[in-house]
Amino acid sequence: VNSTPDNSLTLRFLSTTSCEFVANAFAYFVIAAKQNCGTHTNTVAKPGDPICINGVSQPYSTSIQVDATPGFGCNDEVTFDVAFTASETMPPGSCVIATLPQGITYQPGSCNSICQSNFDCTPALLAGSLVWQLPAGIPAGQIICFSFNTTGWSGLDCEAGLILFRTAAEAQALCVSTGDTCSIKVNTGSLVLPFSPARPDLDLNNFVVSATQNGANDELTYSIDITNTGAPTLPDVLVDFYIDTDGNGSGDVLVFQAGYDESIGTNETITLLGLFPIPAGNLCHLAAYIDPEVQCACSGDSAFVNVPIAYQTEQEHFACSGEDIIVGVPEIPGFDYQWVPDDCLLDPNAAMTVFNCEIGGAAPEVYEFVLTQSNNGGCIIENHLNVTLQPLPGIVFAETPICFGESANLAASPGVSHFWQGPGIGNPNLQIQIVSPAVTSTYTVTVEDETGCIGSDTVTVEVNPLPVADAGADATFCAGEPAQLSAFFNPGYDYLWSPGPPALSSATVHNPVVLNAQSATYSLTVTDENGCSAMDGVSVSFSDTIELTISPDITICLGSSTVLQAAGATNYEWSPPGDCQDPACSAILVSPAVTTTYAVTGTDTAGCSAQAFVTVTVTDEAIVINDPPVNICPGETAIIFGEAVNEPGIYCDTILNTAGCDSIHCVEVLLKPDIDTTFSTGTVCQGGSVVFEGEILSEPGLHCVTLPGPNGCDSTLCLTLAVLDTPQVELIVPDTVIMGNVIELSINPTSFDSILWSGGNITGQCTNSPICTDSLSETGSFDYSVTVTGGNGCSATAAQAVFVTVQCDVEKVDIPNAFSPNGDGLNDMFTIVSPGEEIVNSMKIWNRFGQLIYEGRGPWDGRQNGKPAESDVYIYLIKVGCPIIVTSEEKVLKGDVTLLR
Repeated sequence: VNSTPDNSLTLRFLSTTSCEFVANAFAYFVIAAKQNCGTHTNTVAKPGDPICINGVSQPYSTSIQVDATPGFGCNDEVTFDVAFTASETMPPGSCVIATLPQGITYQPGSCNSICQSNFDCTPALLAGSLVWQLPAGIPAGQIICFSFNTTGWSGLDCEAGLILFRTAAEAQALCVSTGDTCSIKVNTGSLVLPFSPARPDLDLNNFVVSATQNGANDELTYSIDITNTGAPTLPDVLVDFYIDTDGNGSGDVLVFQAGYDESIGTNETITLLGLFPIPAGNLCHLAAYIDPEVQCACSGDSAFVNVPIAYQTEQEHFACSGEDIIVGVPEIPGFDYQWVPDDCLLDPNAAMTVFNCEIGGAAPEVYEFVLTQSNNGGCIIENHLNVTLQPLPGIVFAETPICFGESANLAASPGVSHFWQGPGIGNPNLQIQIVSPAVTSTYTVTVEDETGCIGSDTVTVEVNPLPVADAGADATFCAGEPAQLSAFFNPGYDYLWSPGPPALSSATVHNPVVLNAQSATYSLTVTDENGCSAMDGVSVSFSDTIELTISPDITICLGSSTVLQAAGATNYEWSPPGDCQDPACSAILVSPAVTTTYAVTGTDTAGCSAQAFVTVTVTDEAIVINDPPVNICPGETAIIFGEAVNEPGIYCDTILNTAGCDSIHCVEVLLKPDIDTTFSTGTVCQGGSVVFEGEILSEPGLHCVTLPGPNGCDSTLCLTLAVLDTPQVELIVPDTVIMGNVIELSINPTSFDSILWSGGNITGQCTNSPICTDSLSETGSFDYSVTVTGGNGCSATAAQAVFVTVQCDVEKVDIPNAFSPNGDGLNDMFTIVSPGEEIVNSMKIWNRFGQLIYEGRGPWDGRQNGKPAESDVYIYLIKVGCPIIVTSEEKVLKGDVTLLR
């Protein structure tokens, strides 16, 4: 209700007085309420009007002050310090009255006063209140004080209350009901001290557990929140874990107790984490409880475990592809079951069912199942179990098709046994076979792997025939004649001649033209559309040019004959023809009636031919014939037409011809000059040589050569040779450098007319500089040289090889302790941190269950079987070494790395 007077309450009291009544006192009315479940709400305290006795007045007044130590909480003892002053001198019979809550008792002997030495502060207990008699005569305004201890406060509930302190004076009054005069007390001052126990108010929330099977028990990992909405707790907050056997709290079994050893502040929530075992089958009966009495709390709480409950069955099943296995958990009556996912399961709603799946590929696949069991009571348990499906072993690699004559590699899955069948199999128990079938053939293997899975697989190796390679017949070509090769042509073939250009016009056509007129053998490789190749060769030769000679032109008399002679060929053919003088017809007898030009064609054994011409002039006049000249040395003689002559000139002789024309033969005699001597000079650098008239000279001095001439005429040539000094130079360069570092090259001495560098990347660089630098990005041996030329034109060369290697020290390799493969480009891969060129020779990664999840040379991308691996700690074994060009020991690194997602 929210309107007056429906929301108000009126109480009336009938009271009577007695001689012990304190006049002018007033009653306190206290109203308290509780919410649902006993939680306290507001408490209202209000004083009533003073209750007076007629004829009695207040003789003096007091001002009271009270302090309570340490306050009202979980402590059992409270000390009260009381101090007050009076407005008048304290008369006899004055007292202090303290009314304490029910259950609170005075601690005997605890009262003392430091303000009045004559104050006996031992109280009397009257009508449930403590009464102290005050010494008389204490002056007005003087502080009166004392303190005392009380016990029993920890036994009070959390409701607010009041403590009443009053001072009173003694007076006489008439009791109307009896007519007697009696001694009464008159209220001279009062103090109401409210109190409200400051205690914790605790709630339990988010009670989550996951379980793992451990024999007859379930090993629980729990998490639970404790929230305090009251005063800070004392240290060591305890939570009890029970198995609720009947659902009503009675007969529950305590299975574990967890504590929080610090104080929980006001409006603070903490989370307790831990693990403990319980008997199997009680997950949904688990409850947590905070006892308010134990914790000195206004309220405690209880909480049942949240559902669904994750249950790790630790079932790791292994099956071969296509194999039936039974998976699941024992069925419990009253529960329904549902598999997620339900792939490859016979009954997705059964506690135990048959799993059968088939996979391809070479890598096993892991099926992660959640079997949810639930009942009408709200119990939901998610059972986690895995099935690793092993693919059946078989053929993992086969080279097909192949070309005739080639070998094919066949590889089966790793296993403990292998059995191959097919043509050309030598040892059928080997994992890898090398076969060379002549025709397309089928091969079968049966493999049993390390897990016991047995599989059979078949592959057909297709054998393609070789292409036709025919480079053509060997051929000989005549000089100057176009030479062209002609191989068998198939438009589906690729052709490759070797050598190719510039010897041939093209290396990739079937009929290239030979450009180099030299005898050679050309190899042809043809490749068909299947990639099969075959080879053939052809030899090409070129005949020498026919040096065909013929008689010189001649003049004959009309009616006479002459013999025309040809040479340089094997067979001859004349036009116009003549009378052959030998089988080859190299000479013919002709008797032309008129001047005639004769052509002769000479052919050699290769069929090559050449042509020459001679003209026979027919005349009836004298014929002048100039014979070749004759040379003589001074003092020599020559026989000319049967006579000895020693003078130069032209000598002729007339020969009569019966045909009527004469021939006049003339010979010119020439005189050679006297013996000639020629002198010359020359220079050569030290260690060098010159060729003089066919002789090799390297020593200094005068060198002469006599050259004999025809008919005894000689000449002399002389050379004066001087030998020049060769410059001396030293090339300074380190023997070994690290790849990428700067190589500094220098010479000693440094002053020359010309300095030329070569080698590495400096050829043509640093010309005429005595210093040159280089940097190489490849490893190996590199030759450097420098050629210098001095002022005399002589040169010298110095050379040295430099070996380029990489920087590698396996002892300086570091390993990260964590990585995060989240694709942000930072720490996405796990591998070594190498200061130089250190490399990973091998890397193996295991999970916490000892399963090998990665093997290779790294880096590892945090994936297992192609899927992201879970955030966890993984074990590694890494072998680190250097490139083969660096001699070093291999280092083995072991440890663990944390994968973070």
